[in-house]
Amino acid sequence: MNGRQEKRRPPVSLLLVAVLALGSCSLLERLRPPRSLPPGPNTTTTVATGPAPAGAEPFNAAPVSGTAASGAVQRPPVSLKPYRSGRIDPRAKIQAGPGITAAYPDSAREGLRLVTQTLLKGEADPFAKVKLIHDWICATIAYDVAMLKSGVAVNQDIQTVLGSRKALCSGYARLFQAMAEMAGIPCITVSGYIKNQRDVRGFGQDNSHAWNLAQILGRWYIVDTTFDAGYVEDWVFVKKYSTDNLFIDPARSIYSRFPKEAWQQLLPSPITGQEFLALPDLENDFFSYGLELTSPAPAWAIRTRGSFSLDISSGARDIILEGVLIDAAGREVPGAVFIQRPAPGRRRLLASLPSKGDYGFEVYAKNPGEERIDYLIEAAKFEQKALIALDQAGRAEILSHFRKIATPRAYLYVEDPFDQGQRQRVIELLRGAGYPLGPLKKVLSLKLINHAPAQFPGYPAVYARYQNSSADSLLSPLAGRLKAGSEILFSYKSPESRDAALIIGDTFIPLFKNQEGIFELGLKIPKAEKLSLGLSENGKNYDIALAWEIVP
Repeated sequence: MNGRQEKRRPPVSLLLVAVLALGSCSLLERLRPPRSLPPGPNTTTTVATGPAPAGAEPFNAAPVSGTAASGAVQRPPVSLKPYRSGRIDPRAKIQAGPGITAAYPDSAREGLRLVTQTLLKGEADPFAKVKLIHDWICATIAYDVAMLKSGVAVNQDIQTVLGSRKALCSGYARLFQAMAEMAGIPCITVSGYIKNQRDVRGFGQDNSHAWNLAQILGRWYIVDTTFDAGYVEDWVFVKKYSTDNLFIDPARSIYSRFPKEAWQQLLPSPITGQEFLALPDLENDFFSYGLELTSPAPAWAIRTRGSFSLDISSGARDIILEGVLIDAAGREVPGAVFIQRPAPGRRRLLASLPSKGDYGFEVYAKNPGEERIDYLIEAAKFEQKALIALDQAGRAEILSHFRKIATPRAYLYVEDPFDQGQRQRVIELLRGAGYPLGPLKKVLSLKLINHAPAQFPGYPAVYARYQNSSADSLLSPLAGRLKAGSEILFSYKSPESRDAALIIGDTFIPLFKNQEGIFELGLKIPKAEKLSLGLSENGKNYDIALAWEIVP
């Protein structure tokens, strides 16, 4: 999964090639998703359901064939987009915590009532009130990782949560319910489950979760302040404000949360617990990138025989996707996933499974040109690739945004959600240091239960020219190893390229574009180590897109 960028120019006086000078080539660090654990070997089901519509506006009223939420979810009376902006309301920046319990030792509720009144003063919009409460909790309360690690949930009452400024999901939910009710908004706490906590998939204590339903203008809405306050990575709470789980579409929420009471799904046709476990693991970013699974969508656990394919649509949006195959030991299988683009806005991810056993299949995504930072960065990587390249002022500036922690040895980005320019300033500093930006976000996870080895061990090596394209697609050959002496048809679609050539050492062999706009060439594979495919817009400079290994 390493991304390389290589440019080549044809050398002088070579067969079937224009007379050009050979240029240098370079290797650049590739877009690489963060390392994560593979799905654990747990519940296997065969119920196949599909995703909710992936439009920009939640609560899409149009039903989708095969969706988890069959039928139509009624559209809210107002647009929810302004409240799901990803930006915190600056009015939420009021202080609370130990001062509340000190001022009201007998009743933390009275202190909380004062905070709620101050927070919502002058606000009449009930949706804005809910967002203000959501924002204040996300900014004020940190997730209690130590208690999570202990496996014992205690002291989740309002007074203790406000005094410590820490909570588990039940503490977040109780605090939200109390503040909503103080604001005159009907609210309940929902008990239910999420997936894959501690690598367990099921309905045990490890996967228990709590969130809220708030009633506005006669309708119930899902609010999960625990998820929107941040996340836990390597037993560290990473503060990262979000509105992804504020007024979330029920047809999207069901991929992440399963309430004990069916009506609390807020779906026209509630699903069962086994159907919930069978759903593929889709992150909120899957929908925010406008992605959709083609129907019928896969179940989370899929039985395979050496190969697997998955079609994903991005509609009119140009999204960069990358797939990863993870073995049972948690290691990435190199060259095991390849992407084809059979039509505009459509990606086909192919997986080659080398042997019998269980695998994790993960999909990552990003927008072209999207620059992001990891919130938890390995200490050695941060020091060697960022700090060392900055001057004294730059180091002082960037260290004001990161905190070094001992376990794990890392630098933790200290987010200030009220400073809207903070992230961009940090990105500019890291960019100036030459630090790699823009890691892809994980958007989908599946479990593949493989019963037979693949026909070939892997796919061609992918370079940035192919990975970042929105239209290029290799049709053949898909095998990453080519046997010397074999006759192979090369077929490659590249609407934007003027020329394409196979490159073997210093030899450039042009492919010919047919009436369908596909470059093709039949070739007897010579004895060599590697064969590459390059593309050119001017007939002089070639960007390497793919490379094959040649074997005897």
